[in-house]
Amino acid sequence: MRQLTGRNAMRIVWKEVMVGGMNGLLLAAIAAGALAGFWFQDPLLGGVIAIGMVANLLVAGFFGVAIPLGLERVGIDPAIASSVLLTTVTDIVGFFAFLGRPAGPPERPESDSDRPDPPKGDFLTIFGRFCVDAESH
Repeated sequence: MRQLTGRNAMRIVWKEVMVGGMNGLLLAAIAAGALAGFWFQDPLLGGVIAIGMVANLLVAGFFGVAIPLGLERVGIDPAIASSVLLTTVTDIVGFFAFLGRPAGPPERPESDSDRPDPPKGDFLTIFGRFCVDAESH
C-alpha cells in the first residue's frame, strides 16, 4: 500500500509509457501489419491501423498512471473513478487515432478565388435552406 510516491512517480510513469509503446509496436506489427495488410490487401490501411494502435497504447500507458495519481492528489479514491476516466481517454484517443489519420489535415485552397462564397443571411435562414436542401435529396 502507498508504494507510489512523489520520488518514484516519474520512473513509474516512464516505465508504463515504455511498456505501452512496446505493446503497441508488437501488436501493431502483428495485427495491423500482418492481418490488415493481408486481409484488405492494402498496406497503407495496415499502416494507419498500426499508427493508431501505437498512439492509443502510449496514451493508455501514460494516463493509466497519471489519472490515479491525479485523483489521489485531489482526494478522490482512484480505485473508484480512474477506470471510467481512463476508458474515456483511451476511447477518445483511439477514435481520433484511427479515424483522424486517414483524413489528415484539411486541404487549403490555392487562392482566395478558389474559396466558395459564404452563405448570405442570418443563421436561421441558412439553417432553413440547409434543411430544405437535405429533405429534397
